[in-house]
Amino acid sequence: MKTVKSTTTPRKRTIPTQRSPKKRLMRLALFIVMVIALGWIGKFVVEKVFFSNPLLGTWRTQTTMGIREIVFERGSMTSFGTKSPVTYDVHEKDVVVMDPTLQLGNKYTIIDKNTISTQLGSAKTVFKRVQ
Repeated sequence: MKTVKSTTTPRKRTIPTQRSPKKRLMRLALFIVMVIALGWIGKFVVEKVFFSNPLLGTWRTQTTMGIREIVFERGSMTSFGTKSPVTYDVHEKDVVVMDPTLQLGNKYTIIDKNTISTQLGSAKTVFKRVQ
């Protein structure tokens, strides 16, 4: 039996270089920034997709008593210069705005993207979105 000589050369072993503490710290900082950015983007997407509130923004109407403006924000609403905490119950075409301290609410009907209306007794008020 003949022995066959190998013509390939053996591979040299390479030892991985150690990263300096400064590089490790930079990588850790970059990782933390990326996690925070992804979390913020995820929160924004989830709120827009699952918890969208068509009332958020500023709305204005012309009444016999003058111009009336309402500002809806997350968790609050400003009307007649007074800011009140509120909760929103969003349905398909209606949003019920509740003041938890007074236990009073008002229903706003979404007509289109820039128009809402509310009914107070027999008087119907139509609001337009302020751009």
